Amino acid sequence: MTDDFDPDTWAGNKRVALEQVSGPFCTMQFTVETNGRQGGDWGHGSRLKITLESIASVAMQARVDGQQGDSGFIDKLEILVGGDDELRVFSLALERLAHHLYNLTEVQEKQP
Repeated sequence: MTDDFDPDTWAGNKRVALEQVSGPFCTMQFTVETNGRQGGDWGHGSRLKITLESIASVAMQARVDGQQGDSGFIDKLEILVGGDDELRVFSLALERLAHHLYNLTEVQEKQP
């Protein structure tokens, strides 16, 4: 791919959120980098890069277009989204995903 995965090449200011989340048995770090709305699509619009990284014992696998990589488990996953509308839609999708996952987790923890 191109230098699109390098936030230093993006137009505009990047905002970075870096946080670690831990459970009793694993720790994951996530990073969010974006230059915000830029007024365009992939060619001239925003960039959003989300990185999920295993700090301690996170079991992750990824498939791209239905194909799993050779290594099986991975330690780091990067997702790049380009375009202003794509930034908005991806943000809404993550919000809804988080809501559903939270509700599923709460239901499972309340069951005897």
